[in-house]
Amino acid sequence: MNTSAQPGQPAAPPTPVLAPHPELDRNTIEALQAVRDRLLQLRESYYFFMQAVHPDNPAPISWPDLLGKFSVLVAKHTHLRAESLRYHALLSGLALHPCEPPVNEAEAGSLPVLLRTKLLPAMEREELAARAEMSAEGADIAVSMHAA
Repeated sequence: MNTSAQPGQPAAPPTPVLAPHPELDRNTIEALQAVRDRLLQLRESYYFFMQAVHPDNPAPISWPDLLGKFSVLVAKHTHLRAESLRYHALLSGLALHPCEPPVNEAEAGSLPVLLRTKLLPAMEREELAARAEMSAEGADIAVSMHAA
């Protein structure tokens, strides 16, 4: 698969090479590597899809090809989600942060947005409580509908 970008098209960022942290146990490292591998696969599919639909692409893409590429993108996202759910208990106690400066302007621009969109812990607790309350109310409604 050729993922080199055409002029004017988005280029895939380089794949980071990471060394395991000495304080992490083997299971945590394996979980991080599994999620990282799925994320890199998703990123590669995303950039390949973006190249295919880019307006400057000299070869127009047919609808079946576009649908196929989108299906691959969705499947990779589903696999990433499954890996993150599989290791949720292990990964939820970790805090990850960038250890290198952004490679390009796109990455530099996205970091502040990612940091701003993280809720404060108190707000997260309130949101979880509200969701739990809503789901409990929904369960009560479902029970009363079945009882009637």
